[in-house]
Amino acid sequence: METHLQHTLSVTEAKAKYDAYVKELLADKEILARILIYAVREFQTYTVEEAIAAIEGTPEIGRQIRPGKITGINSESKLPDEGEAKFDIVFIAVTRSGEHTRIYINLEAQKQWNPGYDLTTRGIVYASRLISQQMDVEYTPENYDGVCKTYSIWICMETPESDHDKNAVSDCMIEYSIKPKVLYSGSSRPVRYGRYDLIDVVMINLSEKSINSKNYLIGMLSTLISNQLSAAEKCQTLEEKYAFPVLGNISKGVNTMCNLSEGIYENGLKKGKLEGLAEGKAAGLAEGTAKGKAEGKLEGRLLMLFELAHERQLPIPDAVRKASEFGIKDEADFRSKSALAGYDLSGI
Repeated sequence: METHLQHTLSVTEAKAKYDAYVKELLADKEILARILIYAVREFQTYTVEEAIAAIEGTPEIGRQIRPGKITGINSESKLPDEGEAKFDIVFIAVTRSGEHTRIYINLEAQKQWNPGYDLTTRGIVYASRLISQQMDVEYTPENYDGVCKTYSIWICMETPESDHDKNAVSDCMIEYSIKPKVLYSGSSRPVRYGRYDLIDVVMINLSEKSINSKNYLIGMLSTLISNQLSAAEKCQTLEEKYAFPVLGNISKGVNTMCNLSEGIYENGLKKGKLEGLAEGKAAGLAEGTAKGKAEGKLEGRLLMLFELAHERQLPIPDAVRKASEFGIKDEADFRSKSALAGYDLSGI
Protein backbone atom coordinates (compact mmCIF):
# COMPACT_ATOMS: atom_id res chain seq x y z
CA MET A 1 0.00 0.00 0.00
CA GLU A 2 1.25 3.47 -0.87
CA THR A 3 1.86 5.77 2.07
CA HIS A 4 0.50 9.28 2.57
CA LEU A 5 3.94 10.68 1.71
CA GLN A 6 4.10 8.69 -1.52
CA HIS A 7 0.70 10.00 -2.59
CA THR A 8 1.66 13.55 -1.64
CA LEU A 9 4.75 13.23 -3.82
CA SER A 10 2.61 11.80 -6.65
CA VAL A 11 0.28 14.81 -6.54
CA THR A 12 3.24 17.21 -6.42
CA GLU A 13 4.94 15.44 -9.33
CA ALA A 14 1.72 15.48 -11.38
CA LYS A 15 1.26 19.21 -10.74
CA ALA A 16 4.86 19.88 -11.77
CA LYS A 17 4.40 17.86 -14.97
CA TYR A 18 1.13 19.69 -15.70
CA ASP A 19 2.82 23.10 -15.31
CA ALA A 20 5.68 21.95 -17.55
CA TYR A 21 3.26 20.81 -20.27
CA VAL A 22 1.41 24.14 -20.14
CA LYS A 23 4.71 25.90 -20.87
CA GLU A 24 5.66 23.39 -23.58
CA LEU A 25 2.29 23.86 -25.24
CA LEU A 26 2.43 27.67 -25.08
CA ALA A 27 5.93 27.55 -26.61
CA ASP A 28 4.60 25.81 -29.74
CA LYS A 29 5.13 28.20 -32.66
CA GLU A 30 1.51 27.85 -33.85
CA ILE A 31 0.40 29.27 -30.50
CA LEU A 32 3.22 31.81 -30.18
CA ALA A 33 2.38 33.13 -33.65
CA ARG A 34 -1.18 33.92 -32.57
CA ILE A 35 0.06 35.56 -29.38
CA LEU A 36 2.35 37.74 -31.49
CA ILE A 37 -0.48 38.78 -33.82
CA TYR A 38 -2.99 39.62 -31.08
CA ALA A 39 -0.75 40.89 -28.26
CA VAL A 40 2.33 42.46 -29.91
CA ARG A 41 1.62 45.69 -31.85
CA GLU A 42 4.46 45.18 -34.31
CA PHE A 43 2.90 41.93 -35.61
CA GLN A 44 -0.79 42.89 -35.84
CA THR A 45 -0.80 42.80 -39.66
CA TYR A 46 1.02 39.47 -39.98
CA THR A 47 -0.52 36.20 -41.10
CA VAL A 48 0.02 33.13 -38.94
CA GLU A 49 2.59 31.81 -41.40
CA GLU A 50 4.48 35.12 -41.39
CA ALA A 51 4.43 35.27 -37.58
CA ILE A 52 5.79 31.74 -37.34
CA ALA A 53 8.60 32.66 -39.72
CA ALA A 54 9.38 35.73 -37.59
CA ILE A 55 10.21 33.59 -34.52
CA GLU A 56 13.96 33.20 -34.37
CA GLY A 57 15.27 29.75 -33.48
CA THR A 58 13.69 27.67 -30.72
CA PRO A 59 12.03 29.41 -27.75
CA GLU A 60 13.82 28.83 -24.44
CA ILE A 61 11.71 27.19 -21.71
CA GLY A 62 12.96 27.49 -18.12
CA ARG A 63 16.46 26.31 -18.99
CA GLN A 64 19.37 26.70 -16.55
CA ILE A 65 22.60 28.34 -17.68
CA ARG A 66 25.96 28.65 -15.97
CA PRO A 67 26.78 31.93 -14.22
CA GLY A 68 29.01 34.38 -16.02
CA LYS A 69 28.92 36.46 -19.16
CA ILE A 70 25.73 36.12 -21.17
CA THR A 71 26.48 35.33 -24.80
CA GLY A 72 22.94 34.93 -26.15
CA ILE A 73 19.31 34.65 -25.21
CA ASN A 74 18.50 32.41 -22.25
CA SER A 75 15.51 31.80 -20.02
CA GLU A 76 17.50 32.74 -16.94
CA SER A 77 18.91 36.22 -16.38
CA LYS A 78 21.88 36.32 -14.03
CA LEU A 79 24.03 39.46 -14.07
CA PRO A 80 26.52 40.84 -11.53
CA ASP A 81 24.80 42.83 -8.77
CA GLU A 82 21.34 42.17 -10.27
CA GLY A 83 20.43 38.82 -8.72
CA GLU A 84 18.67 36.07 -10.63
CA ALA A 85 15.41 36.02 -12.59
CA LYS A 86 14.02 32.93 -14.28
CA PHE A 87 11.59 33.23 -17.18
CA ASP A 88 9.00 30.67 -18.29
CA ILE A 89 9.50 31.24 -22.03
CA VAL A 90 11.82 33.63 -23.87
CA PHE A 91 12.28 34.08 -27.61
CA ILE A 92 13.21 36.67 -30.24
CA ALA A 93 10.85 37.76 -33.01
CA VAL A 94 12.12 39.68 -36.04
CA THR A 95 9.92 42.24 -37.79
CA ARG A 96 9.81 42.59 -41.60
CA SER A 97 11.37 46.02 -41.74
CA GLY A 98 12.55 48.99 -39.72
CA GLU A 99 15.75 50.17 -38.08
CA HIS A 100 15.27 47.98 -35.00
CA THR A 101 13.82 44.66 -36.12
CA ARG A 102 14.61 42.27 -33.25
CA ILE A 103 12.17 42.12 -30.32
CA TYR A 104 12.85 40.13 -27.13
CA ILE A 105 9.68 38.51 -25.81
CA ASN A 106 9.04 36.86 -22.45
CA LEU A 107 5.89 34.78 -21.95
CA GLU A 108 4.75 33.83 -18.44
CA ALA A 109 2.00 31.35 -17.48
CA GLN A 110 0.70 32.47 -14.09
CA LYS A 111 -1.76 30.41 -12.03
CA GLN A 112 -2.10 32.86 -9.14
CA TRP A 113 -3.53 36.19 -10.21
CA ASN A 114 -2.87 37.67 -6.77
CA PRO A 115 0.24 36.00 -5.29
CA GLY A 116 0.53 38.68 -2.61
CA TYR A 117 1.95 41.42 -4.84
CA ASP A 118 1.06 43.22 -8.07
CA LEU A 119 1.92 41.07 -11.11
CA THR A 120 2.15 44.15 -13.32
CA THR A 121 5.15 45.32 -11.30
CA ARG A 122 6.80 41.93 -11.79
CA GLY A 123 6.10 42.15 -15.52
CA ILE A 124 7.89 45.51 -15.71
CA VAL A 125 10.85 44.03 -13.83
CA TYR A 126 11.01 41.06 -16.23
CA ALA A 127 10.86 43.30 -19.31
CA SER A 128 13.61 45.47 -17.82
CA ARG A 129 15.77 42.43 -17.14
CA LEU A 130 15.44 41.41 -20.78
CA ILE A 131 17.01 44.75 -21.67
CA SER A 132 19.88 44.44 -19.19
CA GLN A 133 20.43 40.88 -20.44
CA GLN A 134 21.27 42.31 -23.87
CA MET A 135 24.41 44.01 -22.56
CA ASP A 136 27.43 43.03 -24.69
CA VAL A 137 25.07 41.15 -27.03
CA GLU A 138 22.92 43.85 -28.64
CA TYR A 139 24.58 46.95 -27.14
CA THR A 140 27.64 48.00 -25.16
CA PRO A 141 28.26 50.51 -22.35
CA GLU A 142 29.78 52.76 -25.01
CA ASN A 143 26.77 52.67 -27.37
CA TYR A 144 23.18 51.98 -26.31
CA ASP A 145 21.61 52.39 -29.75
CA GLY A 146 21.48 48.63 -30.28
CA VAL A 147 19.01 48.00 -27.42
CA CYS A 148 16.13 45.83 -28.63
CA LYS A 149 12.56 46.38 -27.54
CA THR A 150 11.18 43.92 -24.97
CA TYR A 151 7.75 42.50 -24.19
CA SER A 152 6.71 40.64 -21.07
CA ILE A 153 3.38 38.91 -21.71
CA TRP A 154 1.51 37.35 -18.77
CA ILE A 155 -1.17 34.72 -19.25
CA CYS A 156 -3.05 34.78 -15.95
CA MET A 157 -5.24 31.69 -15.52
CA GLU A 158 -8.46 31.48 -13.53
CA THR A 159 -8.69 35.16 -12.66
CA PRO A 160 -11.75 36.43 -10.76
CA GLU A 161 -14.48 38.37 -12.54
CA SER A 162 -13.70 41.44 -10.43
CA ASP A 163 -11.43 42.61 -7.63
CA HIS A 164 -12.43 43.89 -4.19
CA ASP A 165 -13.23 47.31 -5.69
CA LYS A 166 -15.53 45.74 -8.31
CA ASN A 167 -13.09 46.50 -11.15
CA ALA A 168 -13.27 44.00 -14.02
CA VAL A 169 -10.43 41.45 -14.02
CA SER A 170 -11.16 38.36 -16.14
CA ASP A 171 -11.76 38.44 -19.90
CA CYS A 172 -9.45 41.46 -20.22
CA MET A 173 -6.19 42.32 -21.99
CA ILE A 174 -4.19 45.29 -20.70
CA GLU A 175 -1.05 46.80 -22.24
CA TYR A 176 1.41 48.93 -20.26
CA SER A 177 3.98 50.96 -22.20
CA ILE A 178 6.22 54.01 -21.89
CA LYS A 179 4.86 57.25 -23.32
CA PRO A 180 6.52 60.70 -23.27
CA LYS A 181 4.92 63.76 -21.71
CA VAL A 182 6.24 67.23 -22.55
CA LEU A 183 6.53 69.18 -19.31
CA TYR A 184 7.67 72.40 -21.02
CA SER A 185 8.72 73.69 -24.45
CA GLY A 186 9.63 77.25 -25.30
CA SER A 187 8.99 76.59 -28.98
CA SER A 188 5.79 76.29 -31.00
CA ARG A 189 7.41 73.60 -33.12
CA PRO A 190 6.91 69.86 -32.45
CA VAL A 191 9.22 68.55 -29.75
CA ARG A 192 11.80 65.93 -30.67
CA TYR A 193 11.39 62.66 -28.77
CA GLY A 194 14.14 60.18 -28.12
CA ARG A 195 13.68 56.43 -28.62
CA TYR A 196 11.42 55.59 -25.71
CA ASP A 197 9.28 52.69 -26.96
CA LEU A 198 11.41 49.92 -25.46
CA ILE A 199 9.25 48.18 -22.84
CA ASP A 200 5.76 46.71 -23.09
CA VAL A 201 3.93 44.57 -20.53
CA VAL A 202 0.73 42.78 -21.57
CA MET A 203 -1.57 41.11 -19.05
CA ILE A 204 -4.03 38.53 -20.46
CA ASN A 205 -6.62 37.57 -17.84
CA LEU A 206 -8.43 34.27 -18.36
CA SER A 207 -11.11 32.23 -16.59
CA GLU A 208 -13.27 29.22 -17.43
CA LYS A 209 -16.04 31.63 -18.49
CA SER A 210 -13.72 33.44 -20.91
CA ILE A 211 -13.82 30.38 -23.19
CA ASN A 212 -16.72 32.28 -24.78
CA SER A 213 -14.85 35.59 -24.95
CA LYS A 214 -15.39 37.80 -28.00
CA ASN A 215 -11.62 38.34 -28.06
CA TYR A 216 -9.88 35.76 -30.28
CA LEU A 217 -6.73 35.38 -28.15
CA ILE A 218 -8.52 35.20 -24.79
CA GLY A 219 -11.00 32.64 -26.11
CA MET A 220 -8.29 30.52 -27.74
CA LEU A 221 -6.02 30.48 -24.67
CA SER A 222 -8.96 29.82 -22.33
CA THR A 223 -9.93 26.82 -24.45
CA LEU A 224 -6.36 25.55 -24.54
CA ILE A 225 -5.84 25.48 -20.75
CA SER A 226 -9.42 24.78 -19.63
CA ASN A 227 -9.93 22.25 -16.84
CA GLN A 228 -13.52 21.59 -17.91
CA LEU A 229 -13.09 20.61 -21.55
CA SER A 230 -11.88 17.19 -22.63
CA ALA A 231 -8.91 16.84 -24.96
CA ALA A 232 -11.24 15.98 -27.85
CA GLU A 233 -13.41 19.04 -27.17
CA LYS A 234 -10.35 21.29 -27.00
CA CYS A 235 -8.92 19.99 -30.27
CA GLN A 236 -12.28 20.29 -32.04
CA THR A 237 -12.81 23.88 -30.82
CA LEU A 238 -9.26 24.94 -31.69
CA GLU A 239 -9.60 23.47 -35.16
CA GLU A 240 -13.12 24.67 -35.99
CA LYS A 241 -13.32 28.02 -34.17
CA TYR A 242 -9.70 29.17 -34.20
CA ALA A 243 -8.46 27.63 -37.47
CA PHE A 244 -5.77 25.54 -35.78
CA PRO A 245 -4.04 22.64 -37.50
CA VAL A 246 -4.53 20.49 -34.38
CA LEU A 247 -1.94 17.89 -35.20
CA GLY A 248 1.29 16.52 -33.77
CA ASN A 249 2.69 18.27 -30.71
CA ILE A 250 -0.37 20.42 -29.99
CA SER A 251 -2.78 17.48 -30.00
CA LYS A 252 -0.34 15.40 -27.95
CA GLY A 253 0.17 18.25 -25.48
CA VAL A 254 -3.56 18.82 -25.03
CA ASN A 255 -4.14 15.11 -24.37
CA THR A 256 -1.26 14.94 -21.89
CA MET A 257 -2.48 18.02 -20.01
CA CYS A 258 -6.00 16.60 -19.68
CA ASN A 259 -4.68 13.24 -18.50
CA LEU A 260 -2.42 14.90 -15.93
CA SER A 261 -5.29 17.06 -14.68
CA GLU A 262 -7.44 13.98 -14.14
CA GLY A 263 -4.50 12.22 -12.51
CA ILE A 264 -4.02 15.09 -10.07
CA TYR A 265 -7.66 14.73 -9.00
CA GLU A 266 -7.52 10.94 -8.67
CA ASN A 267 -4.27 11.07 -6.71
CA GLY A 268 -5.77 13.82 -4.60
CA LEU A 269 -8.71 11.61 -3.69
CA LYS A 270 -6.35 8.79 -2.71
CA LYS A 271 -4.35 11.22 -0.60
CA GLY A 272 -7.56 12.35 1.07
CA LYS A 273 -8.52 8.78 1.82
CA LEU A 274 -5.15 8.06 3.40
CA GLU A 275 -5.32 11.23 5.47
CA GLY A 276 -8.84 10.38 6.51
CA LEU A 277 -7.93 6.84 7.50
CA ALA A 278 -5.02 8.09 9.59
CA GLU A 279 -7.19 10.67 11.32
CA GLY A 280 -9.97 8.14 11.73
CA LYS A 281 -7.67 5.62 13.38
CA ALA A 282 -6.37 8.25 15.77
CA ALA A 283 -9.91 9.33 16.61
CA GLY A 284 -11.03 5.71 16.96
CA LEU A 285 -8.24 4.91 19.39
CA ALA A 286 -8.99 8.00 21.42
CA GLU A 287 -12.74 7.43 21.54
CA GLY A 288 -12.77 3.68 21.36
CA THR A 289 -15.39 3.67 18.60
CA ALA A 290 -15.57 2.99 14.87
CA LYS A 291 -17.28 6.33 14.39
CA GLY A 292 -13.96 8.14 14.59
CA LYS A 293 -12.60 6.19 11.63
CA ALA A 294 -15.56 7.00 9.42
CA GLU A 295 -15.61 10.67 10.35
CA GLY A 296 -11.87 10.97 9.85
CA LYS A 297 -12.06 9.36 6.42
CA LEU A 298 -14.85 11.67 5.28
CA GLU A 299 -13.10 14.72 6.66
CA GLY A 300 -9.88 13.84 4.85
CA ARG A 301 -11.65 13.50 1.49
CA LEU A 302 -13.53 16.76 2.02
CA LEU A 303 -10.30 18.57 2.91
CA MET A 304 -8.78 17.29 -0.32
CA LEU A 305 -11.68 18.78 -2.30
CA PHE A 306 -11.08 22.10 -0.52
CA GLU A 307 -7.38 21.92 -1.42
CA LEU A 308 -8.02 21.02 -5.08
CA ALA A 309 -10.47 23.90 -5.43
CA HIS A 310 -8.07 26.29 -3.70
CA GLU A 311 -5.18 25.24 -5.98
CA ARG A 312 -7.49 25.64 -9.03
CA GLN A 313 -6.95 22.02 -10.00
CA LEU A 314 -10.69 21.30 -9.77
CA PRO A 315 -13.42 23.80 -10.77
CA ILE A 316 -15.57 24.82 -7.79
CA PRO A 317 -18.87 23.57 -9.32
CA ASP A 318 -17.32 20.11 -9.74
CA ALA A 319 -15.89 20.20 -6.22
CA VAL A 320 -19.29 21.19 -4.80
CA ARG A 321 -20.98 18.35 -6.64
CA LYS A 322 -18.45 15.80 -5.35
CA ALA A 323 -18.67 17.27 -1.83
CA SER A 324 -22.45 16.81 -1.68
CA GLU A 325 -21.93 13.21 -0.54
CA PHE A 326 -20.16 14.60 2.53
CA GLY A 327 -23.09 16.81 3.55
CA ILE A 328 -22.21 19.98 1.63
CA LYS A 329 -25.49 21.67 0.62
CA ASP A 330 -24.44 24.15 -2.04
CA GLU A 331 -21.56 26.38 -3.21
CA ALA A 332 -22.08 28.88 -0.38
CA ASP A 333 -21.85 26.04 2.15
CA PHE A 334 -18.73 24.70 0.40
CA ARG A 335 -17.01 28.12 0.48
CA SER A 336 -17.97 28.66 4.10
CA LYS A 337 -16.62 25.31 5.29
CA SER A 338 -13.47 25.60 3.17
CA ALA A 339 -12.74 28.96 4.81
CA LEU A 340 -13.14 27.39 8.26
CA ALA A 341 -10.67 24.70 7.18
CA GLY A 342 -8.12 27.35 6.15
CA TYR A 343 -8.74 27.39 2.38
CA ASP A 344 -9.79 30.88 1.24
CA LEU A 345 -11.75 30.66 -2.03
CA SER A 346 -12.89 34.29 -2.11
CA GLY A 347 -10.71 35.15 -5.11
CA ILE A 348 -11.83 32.12 -7.14
